Amino acid sequence: MVYILKSILFPSYFFIGSDIEIARREKNDRFYKKFKKHKYDKFVKTLYLMRLFHKEKYVPDLIEYNTSNLEIISSDCGNLLTIKTLPVNWEYQLMTIKKECIKQNILLRDWGLWEVNPFLINNITIKNETLYFIDLGDAEYGDCETIEKYFQKKIKSINLIVKYSYLYLLFHYPRRVFIMILRKLQRPYNLVMLLLLYSCLK
Repeated sequence: MVYILKSILFPSYFFIGSDIEIARREKNDRFYKKFKKHKYDKFVKTLYLMRLFHKEKYVPDLIEYNTSNLEIISSDCGNLLTIKTLPVNWEYQLMTIKKECIKQNILLRDWGLWEVNPFLINNITIKNETLYFIDLGDAEYGDCETIEKYFQKKIKSINLIVKYSYLYLLFHYPRRVFIMILRKLQRPYNLVMLLLLYSCLK
C-alpha cells in the first residue's frame, strides 16, 4: 500500500498528459513520447525548442521524430525532481536557464510545484545533479520582465516549501482550490450559467 501511494504521489515520470497520449522509458537511455492528434502545435513547438536549445544542457537531446505519428524519441533525462532530490545548486541552475530564456525571449511555462503533491516539481527532471525541462509544449514568447517574474515566482514557492515543509500545505491546497474556482468563473460559459442559476434561485 505504501509503495502504491509513493508511486502515485512521487512518480518518476508521467506516462500520459494533457498533450501526451503515451510516454515511456526505452532501452539505451532513450525516452519516447507520442503526442495526441489534436496537439500538433505542441509537437511542432517541442521540436523547434529542442533544436533551438540543443547546445544547452537543460533540455532533452532530440534523437528521432516522426511527424506523421507525432512521435519524439529523446535522451532520458532522469526522474522528476522532488524537494528531497533538489541539488545543492538548484537555484543557480534555474537562474542560468532563466538567463538563456531571456536571451531567446522564450518563457518556459507549466513547471513548478505539482498541484497534487507540492513536494514534487512538475515537468523538471534531475539526472546526475543536473536539472532538465522536459515539457516544452506550453512555452511562449516572453519579454525580459515577464520571464524574470515567472521564474522568481516559481523559485520563491520552492524556497517556501523547503523552509516550511509540511506547514506549506496549509497554504498550498486552499490556494489551489481558489485558483481552480477562479479559472472556472473566468470562462464566459461558466459565468453565464452561474448567473442564470443564481437568478433562478432568487
